[in-house]
Amino acid sequence: MIFSEEMYNAIKLGYKFKINSGFLFERAPIFKDFVKILYDLRKKYPKGHPLNYIAKLLMNSLYGNVIWNIL
Repeated sequence: MIFSEEMYNAIKLGYKFKINSGFLFERAPIFKDFVKILYDLRKKYPKGHPLNYIAKLLMNSLYGNVIWNIL
């Protein structure tokens, strides 16, 4: 099993592949509603409140995954 980007890089180096099967993944804004809920939670509580801090941490941990799904 190989990730497609690794395969594309190997092809550039001269390797050849025979594909037997694979998975197709489609992009979807799966975290959009979750981030909206967390953002609303942050606005509801002041900065020093634990729920504000927890919502902030959860949103920051999703940053790399969510930013491309929202755009």
